[in-house]
Amino acid sequence: MANLLSLPPEILLKTLEGFSVREIVEVSQTCSKLRHVIRSNKSSFRKSRNPDTIHLPPELSIDNVSASALFGLACRSIAISKHLSSSRQPIEPHSTISYNLSIPSLLKISTVHRRPTRFSRCGTIIGFLCDTSYSLIDIETSDVLQAEIELSAATWSISCLDTLWLKEERSVLIAAVSEDLTGTCVLQVDEISTARMTFGERNQRFRLEIPRLEPISMTVHAQYIAIVTYKRLILVDWRNNVGAMIQVAGSRSRSEGDDGLSPASSRECFSDMRTLLFHPREPAAVISQSCFMDKVESGIHLIKLPNNMPQLTDGMSSGVSDWTNLTIESTDLRCSRFPNQLWAAIHCAEVRPPSTLDLHVLVMTQQGETRAKRNFAKVALDISNSSSYAEILKWGELKAEADNFSASGAHRIAGSPFYLVKTSNGYCLNVPKLEDGNGFQSSFVLMSLPFNCQFPAAVKDVSTFPGIAQGQWDVLLCDFELQTGKLFAITRDALHVVQY
Repeated sequence: MANLLSLPPEILLKTLEGFSVREIVEVSQTCSKLRHVIRSNKSSFRKSRNPDTIHLPPELSIDNVSASALFGLACRSIAISKHLSSSRQPIEPHSTISYNLSIPSLLKISTVHRRPTRFSRCGTIIGFLCDTSYSLIDIETSDVLQAEIELSAATWSISCLDTLWLKEERSVLIAAVSEDLTGTCVLQVDEISTARMTFGERNQRFRLEIPRLEPISMTVHAQYIAIVTYKRLILVDWRNNVGAMIQVAGSRSRSEGDDGLSPASSRECFSDMRTLLFHPREPAAVISQSCFMDKVESGIHLIKLPNNMPQLTDGMSSGVSDWTNLTIESTDLRCSRFPNQLWAAIHCAEVRPPSTLDLHVLVMTQQGETRAKRNFAKVALDISNSSSYAEILKWGELKAEADNFSASGAHRIAGSPFYLVKTSNGYCLNVPKLEDGNGFQSSFVLMSLPFNCQFPAAVKDVSTFPGIAQGQWDVLLCDFELQTGKLFAITRDALHVVQY
């Protein structure tokens, strides 16, 4: 040990390359010299094998945070991960901070079917949809910022919505599909400022009538918007005003013989598509599909985005026949297949953008005739060589009262998927904790809820918190962030942040 400590700091840091964040933190605790060397230089964490496990604020990266601050964040991330891996469960909340709210839609809308939905979060900013208005809350300081933006007329309904947080522009991009009573269907894109001086200011960026095809989910990324319907995708590049209707061809051919069709058109096209996720850096996407008695395809597929979509013109007909129809070949990602599945609805959720070219997604399947059996996995997809790796957790016959993980637009989860389960001590939050490279094994974390609420078994709806009684909602869950152990919940007059 004495010989090791006599080495120059640059040599000591070189020996730590390839260590996990947890191993680097443990090495720093052995003596003051090593702790000083690691706290004074970021290279050991930057060159660790899992730097993404350090929880950084959304506006920061390893490059623009000081070495000492990075060391503190690494220690905190490891401490929280260790605490949530404790065998003593359910874990009790440590503290709760409440922020007063005065948002009109929260005060006047109380029924279950008109409750806030589509929660998303970026750091201290939380957004959600309430009827046709979108609300933003910023709790960065004690002076809470609040804004409510009306996205469409009261006579319209919003059938699909997705958000994309633009950190550099300090704004959020909201893409929404609205319908009126006559059947008119409109796609619009709004950019809402999240800067403190212009918080809540709206700039409409795009509006277009589209075919009414009962959207299942929608994803917005950079200039692309994908609306997933039962058999087709509506893909729009709203910055360049181009788009097309797309059918996705599977990996199986319709017949063994040569029927004269092109490779894509000779394959069976998907039906019952669920979710699409864009790759953060490549012109490609991952799409999930339900499988029925399927022993060939996994249900998770890779597609390349077309570069030949035609222009969209103002006043163009919104009929399906008036849109250009394209067929795209897909590649089946076998690693994400779950064995012995008789029926599986496969839902995807995007994990925080990794530092590599891999796309990390969370996958949940509902299996069996009653869809009661659930499996859960984290899948890393390397598009450059079509390889993938999956770590699977089995839910088993879990009776869940509600969850935040579904096909209907809940694919962009800021923190972690969760289930609400009923125990002898009341309702608990059940969260999958996958091994992150720091040596803490995969497990499910059970946490007590600090809210004294009742939850009738008859109400089983996505993102419904156990605060519903007699058709009214009292408490709704916004998000749970596993990396920091924070639960975000909302009532009509307050936002609550619970620290575990």
